[in-house]
This record gives sequence, structure tokens and C-alpha cells, in this order.
Amino acid sequence: MAPLDLDLNLPHAEPRLVRILSDCDTQQSSIALYTMVPNMPASRLEEIAALPQQEWETKYEQTTQLVRPAQPIPNFAGQRLQDIVSAHVSINKELQPIKGGAALAGWKPNAFIVVTNDDLEDHGLLVVYAQMEDGDEDDDEEDKIAEGEMGKFFFRPNNMFELLSGLMLGSYGYLDLEEKYNIDGAHERGREDDGDD
Repeated sequence: MAPLDLDLNLPHAEPRLVRILSDCDTQQSSIALYTMVPNMPASRLEEIAALPQQEWETKYEQTTQLVRPAQPIPNFAGQRLQDIVSAHVSINKELQPIKGGAALAGWKPNAFIVVTNDDLEDHGLLVVYAQMEDGDEDDDEEDKIAEGEMGKFFFRPNNMFELLSGLMLGSYGYLDLEEKYNIDGAHERGREDDGDD
């Protein structure tokens, strides 16, 4: 299990993570990789970032780096997950304007991965995401998604490629991916077993 002393609390929503999405193309973006593990060498972070790359290149013939250590600082040991969210809001998105179209983003603005344990199999990989606003007037309040509503879940390293390619290629939404790959079972949002009878 991830170390109990890690503060993995998230704000309910962080709209700044999603506002840029309407102005950029993220299909060629990289997903930022951060760590909360003390003394994790840069080489270990590079090794983790490389886990899905071969499949990304061969299965989808992609030339971009699917996962990269975050810039300028990927190591947040001793800090809170909220600090990583703030850093990710401020990350240079490496926007490249394209004539007549949306800018290409070098970093996916609304999702990132955090290493929480050097033993990746033991709650070591956490994906954090912010969703676009969703829902219409007819939806129940609990079914609506606020702008930038945040979520997170732990996943296994052997699922990294499937999870991230599904995310990058738009095959699945965040809640679908969470339901499929969350190693702790049902996702928190919309859980039926909330203790109220």
C-alpha cells in the first residue's frame, strides 16, 4: 500500500486544468510523471516513464513520448498531492501554434501520473485527472460533472499502456478507465455504498 504518511487529498475541482483543452490538441501530448517517493533518482523515473513506450510506438505507430518526467521538477517528496496539482496547472504546456487550427500541446493539461511507492505493484502508480464539465438540465445533480472535477485511482504497471492509450486516443472516459483499472475496486464518485440507508 502507498505510504500512509502521504497526503493524497485533492480539491473537488480545479477548473484551470481543463480550460485550455478547447484551445489545443492533446493527441500527441505526453503525460507528466511526478514522484512523491523520497530520494527517487531521475534514472528510476525515466525507467517508469518508458514502461508503455514500446507498445505505444509499435501498436499505434506513435513517435511521441507517451509519458515523460514532469518539467522542471518532477520530485515532490515530502509534499502534498495538492502541491503537484498546483505545479501541473503552472507547467509550461509547450504549446505549438498551428495555422488555422488548435495549438499542439506538449503536455496533457488535465491528467498526470504520480509515483507513490517504489514498489509499483503495491499502490505505486496513481493517475490523477480533471474532467470537462458534463451533464445537462435533465441530469440528477449527482450525475453532473463540474468543470475540472478531479479524481484519482491506483493502477498496476502492467495496465499502464492500455490505460494511457485509452486516455490519449479518447477510447474511454475517465470514469470508465477508473472502473476498469482501479486496483482498489469501485471508484469513489457515485459509489452506492455510502453509508446512508
